[in-house]
Amino acid sequence: MAAAASINQLKSILGIPPHPAPAHGHEPVRNVMACRREPGSDTTWLPQYALHADGALAGLNLAGLELDDQQWQKIAALLPLDRLEALNLRKNNITALPDMDNMPNLRYLDLSDNRLTEFALPEGLNKLEHLWLQGNADLTTPPPEVVRQGRFALRNYFNEIAEQGSEVVYEAKMLILGDAGAGKTTLARKVEDPDATPPDAVEDTTKGIEVKKLQLTDTAPAFTMHIWDFGGQEVYHATHRFFLTKKSLYLLLCDGRKEEQFDYWLQMQEIYGQDSRLLLVVNQKGTMQPNLPMNDLRRDYPNIQESRPTVVNLRDDRDGAVALRRLIERSIRDLPQFVRGERVPKKWVVVRRRLEEIDADHIPLADFRRICNEAGIKEKERQKYLLDFLHDLGAFLHFRDIAGLNQMVILRPAWATRAVYNVLDHTRKKGDNGHFTRADLDAVWHCAEYEDYFEELLLLMEKFELCYLAPEQKGLYIVPSLLPDDPPEGYIWGGSTVLQLHYQYTFMPKDIIARLIVRQHHLLESPPVMWKRGAVFGENGARVEVLESHRDKRITLRSDSGGGHAKELIGTIARDLDAINRGFHFNERMLVEQKIPCHCAVCKDLPVPHFFSRSSLDRAERSGKPLQCQQNLDYMAHARELLDGVFAEKMGGEPGNSTKLPPTAAKKIFISYAHEDAVWLEKTKTHLGSLQHFDIEVEVWDDSRIRTGDNWKVAIEAALAETKVGILLVTPDFMASKFIKTEEMPALLEKVETSGGRIMPVLIRDTIFTMHPKLRHFQSLNPPEKLLASLSEAEQDVFFVTMLKDILAVFGHDNR
Repeated sequence: MAAAASINQLKSILGIPPHPAPAHGHEPVRNVMACRREPGSDTTWLPQYALHADGALAGLNLAGLELDDQQWQKIAALLPLDRLEALNLRKNNITALPDMDNMPNLRYLDLSDNRLTEFALPEGLNKLEHLWLQGNADLTTPPPEVVRQGRFALRNYFNEIAEQGSEVVYEAKMLILGDAGAGKTTLARKVEDPDATPPDAVEDTTKGIEVKKLQLTDTAPAFTMHIWDFGGQEVYHATHRFFLTKKSLYLLLCDGRKEEQFDYWLQMQEIYGQDSRLLLVVNQKGTMQPNLPMNDLRRDYPNIQESRPTVVNLRDDRDGAVALRRLIERSIRDLPQFVRGERVPKKWVVVRRRLEEIDADHIPLADFRRICNEAGIKEKERQKYLLDFLHDLGAFLHFRDIAGLNQMVILRPAWATRAVYNVLDHTRKKGDNGHFTRADLDAVWHCAEYEDYFEELLLLMEKFELCYLAPEQKGLYIVPSLLPDDPPEGYIWGGSTVLQLHYQYTFMPKDIIARLIVRQHHLLESPPVMWKRGAVFGENGARVEVLESHRDKRITLRSDSGGGHAKELIGTIARDLDAINRGFHFNERMLVEQKIPCHCAVCKDLPVPHFFSRSSLDRAERSGKPLQCQQNLDYMAHARELLDGVFAEKMGGEPGNSTKLPPTAAKKIFISYAHEDAVWLEKTKTHLGSLQHFDIEVEVWDDSRIRTGDNWKVAIEAALAETKVGILLVTPDFMASKFIKTEEMPALLEKVETSGGRIMPVLIRDTIFTMHPKLRHFQSLNPPEKLLASLSEAEQDVFFVTMLKDILAVFGHDNR
């Protein structure tokens, strides 16, 4: 079919004209994968196409058009797809693709945010290298844990299936939530054995998390249930976020006490478990009958499906415990991954079973590799994907981004969490404002179980963002969540507030400020001013107070000075808050929104000015329309001015209006890379993480740090203003990137010429880099005959160690 006929046919089906995708770059067909919106619209996406040189259809982007199966099948039947290389169907309502045998040349396929339940790769689709499946809520094959790892992990998964076949696994997690003393441990024991003896209220209190494995074989198919019992003490809440997962069954246990944090647990379950099913169980104590407002609860929390709670006396009612177990089993059999089962490569199942048979809390990484080798998974890259899958599943723990901890595979998560929470309990009871020392660790971890693993467990606590090593006193650790509730005596925020930024939540998870303090403790004022819900940060003469108000569900950033330093400090703190918030699964009912105050004459004198939401400012900026102040109806605010009034980074504008960052000491490592080389970016960043152990303040920056809505050009310029080292990850995709050539590289070269930065090229794959008229003058860290992609993993580690030594030397650190 001729090109014109194909496009007209597509127009008649969609009812709107498709547009040609941008044709710049060395591979124009790839450009069709990028989504574009209708000019002036926040909601309408443009359908796009790309053509081969002879006019045949090469790429198609139908993202965001709300296509259903019937509409897509009609398109697939009418269009010639035999030479199609790129297809983007993101954000539609597709539940199953038609036979893809008529698309043998497909290389890029985006099916994110549809309604797929499973996706299988046809045998003939050998050219497909880039696949996106995230956002399909009911997808069980591939497992969500693989999808979450990204397109390279997906490709590895399908390669494993093709090589060794697959096995269907039936298993699910049941997570028990509730306040301390509600009876969660009793419930876990009764589900396992209705005749089990109830635990001692003091001796058997859950320290953090306990995990039990239960095989249910009464009805076919048999399945495995992993019972997670979460400690209810508030000090344990900080790490729940690592283990509360979607596609699980949740039990919220209460016993009718008035002070129970009912809404907190329901909101926690929704924000982490998303649409997982939830059973409400009342542990009846005595003769008191529960009186729960179930209609209101089911309206506010749709994950509650039963019209009445399950009421049982867990201590004495055996029949009730048996009935509860039957209800749990029925509920688990209704979960999507149980209805269809999860299909995983056969060798993955073999390795996992071998690990579960080991009677140990943890093993060296070398032992895991040996087990993989014995199972036929010999390449380290394949072993990495499997280990990441098992970690995301929650079966085992492995933190490959933490030097010192990455050589251990934790087989029993409870071993690690119990150690962590023993320290927290000891610190809380000691009452020393959240402080503990190595002497405290000696007292808590004196048993053989932990005595040889102090450093690894401390790294784990830092990974959980529970504590940090205080720079002002050697050997002192601080747990911000255990700081006093109130500010230090005599503390008053002085002067007027010049700059401020709010984060408004409909549900505020706990310990956000505590995690922020751990992340940015090096920016705390000296001596530190901090408490459980607030802290004061300072840098270059600027001060920013951060306050958390659970009553108002708000975090407030305010500075008593203006100018570039204050804006830069607010921006630094805001980026970390954004990163923390991205870890929560906010939805349309539970939101977080940046709020920026109006700066009109009326609002400047008000204790509570009118606040504009960040989303409304972003929309106004894109449309070029002003916004009306609700405190001063005569004032029309311009989004760009409001954003520039808070953030150091310029949010767009006409030439000549750019805001320059104030000069600061260069402390960033800037990584320039092509997005196709994301796996090399992650490897590089993993090794750069080792720099945290040296007495230098270095921040690693790449374009993944750019927030949605930010002006990318100004964000890059702001990063380069503080760059001391520029690392180039050189591949053919790097050399072919127009963006790198026209945007990143000129600015990076200018930075070197004007302020003496250092460029470090890393040659990964063979290119004409050494012939480049400007770049060839920069000495690469490795010679062309030792391309990084051709080295073994051990040889790559040696290379990265050499790179780190060079970087330390640039920052003036004596690493002899």
